[in-house]
Amino acid sequence: MRLQGVDAPELGTVAGRDARRWMLNYVRGKAVECQLTGERTYDRYVGVCYAGEQDIGAAVIAAGHALDCARYSGRRM
Repeated sequence: MRLQGVDAPELGTVAGRDARRWMLNYVRGKAVECQLTGERTYDRYVGVCYAGEQDIGAAVIAAGHALDCARYSGRRM
């Protein structure tokens, strides 16, 4: 799964591992729902995911672990 409009670091980097750790802690114990766009990039589905009412992509950007890719996010972040 790729979060639409989120430019996150690669998992093979320290920043990527930090972002992954943050994400796992953020969604732990929460119901997660994703709305797929119908697109696929790098063999992954693309969508907007929510933990409760919160846009996970916007949360990871606000936490400083990723960047908003306005070209794809529609500047919703």
